[in-house]
Amino acid sequence: MLGFLSPVGSEVSVAVKSETRSLVGSATVARLEKVKSLQPKTFAEFLAASREVNVAQSQSRGVKVLAMAGRVLDPPVGIDTGMALNLVSDDLATRQAALARLGNAELVMSRTAREEFRVIVDRWAGPLEKARADELLERVRRVGDNWSGRAARLRETGNIEASDIDILGTYDWLDIPAFTTDARAIRAAGAQGVQFNVTLVPAGRLTGR
Repeated sequence: MLGFLSPVGSEVSVAVKSETRSLVGSATVARLEKVKSLQPKTFAEFLAASREVNVAQSQSRGVKVLAMAGRVLDPPVGIDTGMALNLVSDDLATRQAALARLGNAELVMSRTAREEFRVIVDRWAGPLEKARADELLERVRRVGDNWSGRAARLRETGNIEASDIDILGTYDWLDIPAFTTDARAIRAAGAQGVQFNVTLVPAGRLTGR
């Protein structure tokens, strides 16, 4: 999800694209085959399998909570590459707006989102932004790439790429809402009949500070 880094977005996009990208048809088939092998699980079950944290079910409120560093977090949300960049940007208005939207939610990042984020930060961020990026990656819940059944059937086009499907499909599989700056990918998915549970946010940019 790289269309937000104007004026260098296209250059960054090239930097993180795989040189061995599969054809659209074969990529879709591969995703479908993997989906067939996945066992349905709730997000709570997914977290419970991890050794890093303990997940508890709040009987009084009926919501999932996570105890981490003495804090009780709200139910999880997925963030894409663009939203993560908003969170670490040294543009104060951009960063504060992103933080206000997320509140106290537990943040989840897929493997592809983390990889894209790291490439962009390493190349374009300044020292303050890099420090925030390191802190963010330490705090987020890291998950691997998986796809929901409907995401696996999406066709790659000029507006929705394999990385978009990996990121959005993972959060859809986990059945958690997501925050994204990639309006183009969301529209492209909608044109194929897939309406993801997402909140679109304005795309910010790194300042180099």
